[in-house]
Amino acid sequence: MTAEEYDNFPQEIKNIVNSYDDNESLYKECARIKLELESIGWTCDYDLSGEVYDVKPESYTTCDRCSYDIKDEDGDILEHYCIDDELYIPNQINK
Repeated sequence: MTAEEYDNFPQEIKNIVNSYDDNESLYKECARIKLELESIGWTCDYDLSGEVYDVKPESYTTCDRCSYDIKDEDGDILEHYCIDDELYIPNQINK
């Protein structure tokens, strides 16, 4: 990732990326960082050399509760009644 990309991350994301520990297995550290990012709706890729890259918010196409398709063919977000019979609009969606 570039310094400019890093500078534009929210502080919470920077904290996770900065928690990288060079004293641990590089590959395992990357996997840990990816899991931490995914727990807050972000993701990343990494390679075998221990380089984390492509850090970005996850893009959802289905509801995280019931797997209903939440985007139509034009990429517009669809409202739906979820498994608890409540109107649900996921709040972490990127077009």
